[in-house]
Amino acid sequence: MQQTSSLPVKHTVTSQAEPITSGRPTTSQVALIKTGHATASQSTTSAANATSQATITRPTSAGQSTLSHVASVGQVTASSADQPATSQATAAPTTQSAATAKTAATVDQPQSAIGQATTASMSQLIQTSTAATTTSQTAASQATATSQSGTASQTQPATSQSTAKSALSATSSQATSSVSSQSQQTSQSSSAASNPSTPASAATPITAPKYTAQQTLQTINQLMAANHFMGTLLLTNNGPAGVRILPFGSANLQQHIANTADEAYPLASLEKSVTGAMIQQLIDAGKLTMDTTLAKFYPQVPYAQSITIRQLLDHTSGIQMGEPVPSQALTNDQQAIAFTLSHLTSTNQHHWSYSNANFTLLAGIIDQLTGKSYRENLQTSIVAPLGLQHTFIYDQVPADAVHPQPYTYSNGVTIARTISTNLLSSELGCGNLYASVGDFYTFINSLVNGHVVTPAGFQELADHLQPVYSGGIYYRPDGTLRIGGADNSLYSLYIGTTDGKVAMVLFANQAKWSTMNTIGLQIEQQLAQTATL
Repeated sequence: MQQTSSLPVKHTVTSQAEPITSGRPTTSQVALIKTGHATASQSTTSAANATSQATITRPTSAGQSTLSHVASVGQVTASSADQPATSQATAAPTTQSAATAKTAATVDQPQSAIGQATTASMSQLIQTSTAATTTSQTAASQATATSQSGTASQTQPATSQSTAKSALSATSSQATSSVSSQSQQTSQSSSAASNPSTPASAATPITAPKYTAQQTLQTINQLMAANHFMGTLLLTNNGPAGVRILPFGSANLQQHIANTADEAYPLASLEKSVTGAMIQQLIDAGKLTMDTTLAKFYPQVPYAQSITIRQLLDHTSGIQMGEPVPSQALTNDQQAIAFTLSHLTSTNQHHWSYSNANFTLLAGIIDQLTGKSYRENLQTSIVAPLGLQHTFIYDQVPADAVHPQPYTYSNGVTIARTISTNLLSSELGCGNLYASVGDFYTFINSLVNGHVVTPAGFQELADHLQPVYSGGIYYRPDGTLRIGGADNSLYSLYIGTTDGKVAMVLFANQAKWSTMNTIGLQIEQQLAQTATL
């Protein structure tokens, strides 16, 4: 087992989400959709949070983050607040309105400001982004209508806590293909599911950068403001040395607390990549194989003898489960596992069908093989070796830390949501972990570069980088990987190259899932055409 520590990125955030569908799809077919689990609060807050300031931090060579500069976000006009229900990521306005209000809580005063002028080339880029967004949103709607999931598919997270997750197999690929065709003028007569155009993604080699770092940061600020985004964003196109972290808006509007670079967010389904890595560590150590069956650990599960570790990691076990919420918080691993065992259904149908239950069972297998709890294994196998400072199980987040509160924005009004700790307590190994954007980037960068598992182990866990879902991660045909999560009206998204050099980590406490995906694609393409940050 190789656990060489790598230099941690000190500013981090977490998030959460995942899907459900049938048939193990290629990653060009998959987009993650997860139902929300928050109930609307009676209190509403001003739409003034639409505009915020983004503090950019950069880690020093010693791994300590220092404020580099603050990018001020453009003002949003009152008319732009009226977004349709199927939100599109709108281009940032180029003019300001007297009716525009700033967010209730802003970050520290800027040490230096990003230039205010928008160049002609940037205006053109924003216009292109708008067209691409419209196309990708249309494609996402079409994908929703044709989804073959065994459960009802949704394009927007619902507010019901009892609703099961659903996944849209084609959304991501169609959105990517639409954006790609905007830039490449490539016509695809068949679905992107089978042979998508390679998007202008982070993997695209760039010989002459089209944008300066300043232009890219300004464009991103405009996108965030125009779409009323609040959260934290990590960017790099030069590995750990090039990391920039930009907080936007407020973690808590009522208490006037701004989002920060080190803030830990719920990872939601991004945690599955962590659980997958811990399983691979046990395989590297000879305690398990991909062909070991579930019957060795949980023989009471129907068809356990025909369910392998590989199938659990890839959601092809035939196990299905909704997302029931316990009546009270579960207090340990055994209770969470027992809750899952009592609610899952084993079908013996080994096509791809997303279910949290697969990864809760994997967490239980980790417990059994090590004689230690999941959180103890997390600490000794991941957190300590990588030097992570802002990664916690949901009930261990320090009381004095910044806690992101979920909000939704609609028709000019920001509505406070709530976080169900009962739900989090049931999501062992699949959604009960918090982390900062920096910590999560450190983990993924270490994983893909052989510092969490052996290089051969990573290839095994990733199923040799085939363009499918493997071990908690979607590997894409263009040489990039993607993970998305949504839980309790909080969202998380990771997109990057398989060497970790180019990456984007986006955690949000106010966003729409469809918009997160669209913005993610736009930032990915912009980053690929940008000079070193």
